[in-house]
Amino acid sequence: LSLEQVEVVASIAQDLRQPMSSIIGYADLLLSESVGILGALQRKFLERIKASTKRMNQLVADLIQMTALEAGSHALSLQPIDLMTVFDDAISSASEQLREKRIVLRVDIADELPQMVSDRDAVEQIVSQLLHNAGAASPPEGEVIFKVEQMQNGQEALRIQVVDSGEGIPQEDLARV
Repeated sequence: LSLEQVEVVASIAQDLRQPMSSIIGYADLLLSESVGILGALQRKFLERIKASTKRMNQLVADLIQMTALEAGSHALSLQPIDLMTVFDDAISSASEQLREKRIVLRVDIADELPQMVSDRDAVEQIVSQLLHNAGAASPPEGEVIFKVEQMQNGQEALRIQVVDSGEGIPQEDLARV
């Protein structure tokens, strides 16, 4: 992608953010019940609207970042990161989707994780996307397992596994993965 195309995507994304912020603001106003009392079903629907809009905001941010990376105009910000905080934030990002489908999330994170120097936002985005994909692939009342362990090959490397209870990828689509 050219720098001009990246700028067009960024401009469109900015145009999308304003109405999404308004939707979240109005949902918050209604949820506060300052303009009227809500029933349980109304509250549930408003919370879904708010969660879906927040998810759209994240998708727009991801689109901007992917476009910038593809165009070579985005540099990774490498620094020491607290992996547990990154994992907590990624789990929080996916929790509403999992809760709505009543999916059980099992977390198995090794006690001792190595210090990692990486781009915090990129790692969180990857883990969040894996958890969201697992939630989307799992049936209602299914299960998602999030496991993190240190590799035993003498290197400071991690294995991050996300396993869902979905049907899996059809054989004919495996080559595209």
